[in-house]
Amino acid sequence: MSRTQKIRCRLMVCLTAALISACGIMGETTRSVVQLGTLPSADQHRPIVVGSVTRENGSIRLTCVGPVAAQVFTNHDQETIEDSLGMTLVAASRNMGRQSGDLIRIHLLIRKYFLGVSNSASAILTGVEWVLSGPQNEVLFHDSFYAARECHLPKFCTLGREKDAIRSAIVKRIMQKTILFATGGCPDTTDTEGTYSSLESAAAKLPKRIKGWNINESKELDLEWAEMQHPTDWHQYLSNGPHWSPTPTIDLRCE
Repeated sequence: MSRTQKIRCRLMVCLTAALISACGIMGETTRSVVQLGTLPSADQHRPIVVGSVTRENGSIRLTCVGPVAAQVFTNHDQETIEDSLGMTLVAASRNMGRQSGDLIRIHLLIRKYFLGVSNSASAILTGVEWVLSGPQNEVLFHDSFYAARECHLPKFCTLGREKDAIRSAIVKRIMQKTILFATGGCPDTTDTEGTYSSLESAAAKLPKRIKGWNINESKELDLEWAEMQHPTDWHQYLSNGPHWSPTPTIDLRCE
């Protein structure tokens, strides 16, 4: 192969990779089955459905360094979390025996979603609460936690990939504890990979500031903003009926 052909081949590889990862660079997320590891062994389990995935008003914040093509959190991102919960549940149910007993519903509330991003780094911190409810909307189990993730050069980072890692951490924690409950176990609020019970523990995994490559600028990350200050009143929440945020679209972008 001539030198010219080699150069053309490399350019084609780079162009193809860029096209494949373009959505990820912008921050678009994907839906997928999350691997849960070893699950409880049981001959039967209570039926489980995903009841709702919602978000609080004012729950999104974006900090940008330099001009970056990025979105912080969209309705599509919210839908991929809900779809991934359902897909993971279906996959896990194949090995959980027969269904028996009262229905369990999963409700997830996204309370905080913070993203700091530059042309060479990203930091994500999210706070969520979730609950298992019974047939009469009674609270069976509830949990709150944070998920954190950061990436910077020379690692290969795309915003979509990092947001997907947050999605997977959220889904894994919820599904592992839900399946344990549905099979007669007693879940607790122990942290799982990528999740943290306190803001301090989650924030310790992230940088205090974010800067860009070849940009003479950096910004402090206001991680304290992501604190979930008051617990959700799940009894009121469930009695009123979970619903989507009145805000039709979250489309915060870096300038």
